[in-house]
Amino acid sequence: KVKEVVGRGVDLALGYGDKVYEIEPELNKRIHDLYDDAKISLWAEFTPEFVKTIPNALEITTKSQDREEYVADPASGEELSEATVATLEKLRSSWNGKNPDVQIILSDGLNAKALMDEGHVLPYLEALQKDLKAAGLSVSQKNLVVTSGRVRAGYKTGNVLYAKGDAGKAATIIHVIGERPGSGHHNFSVYIASPKAKVWQDKKVDHDIVRVISGISDTALTPEKAAAETVRLVKRINAR
Repeated sequence: KVKEVVGRGVDLALGYGDKVYEIEPELNKRIHDLYDDAKISLWAEFTPEFVKTIPNALEITTKSQDREEYVADPASGEELSEATVATLEKLRSSWNGKNPDVQIILSDGLNAKALMDEGHVLPYLEALQKDLKAAGLSVSQKNLVVTSGRVRAGYKTGNVLYAKGDAGKAATIIHVIGERPGSGHHNFSVYIASPKAKVWQDKKVDHDIVRVISGISDTALTPEKAAAETVRLVKRINAR
């Protein structure tokens, strides 16, 4: 049973070193490996090769000028750049007043590797698109890919995209973002905001009305199960 638990990425402090107060050597190495991986993950950025794998990707940015500013000044990653606002307004205009029910956003967050790792975000997107369609929900043809994005960048995106349209219709943002590194799983989270469009238009969307699914990866909550849970939550919110 212990091997099964450890195999799922849950480290257990078993045994000790040469002296009872010393950490068991293999566990000590594991801890330092996790620390080293976290440092690499924190500074990782989406690669051009990865972005090309995202169907119909539309790249946008926040006000963070680079990764260093993103880490040092969190607020800069919550605000959209002027160029991004213009891009989103153009996307909104292309809808001709027929806003899709759902807009999907992918952000690097605090660990771009969480999305880039094989078997992570691509299976999630594939399952999500299928499940949303089965639920009768229309989805924007563009997948927004955000560089230096934090959670609130998703809310700001919704403010722009749903600024016009039927105020009484539910308008959903599904924001996929890399979680804080350190566990070794390279997990990502999904933030689900699905209020009526008027709430977006009044710019009142924040954490208090948002649902989140966390711990998603091929070694934790699987992407396929997370996709099903995402759609279940969207339907539940919209039914209120």
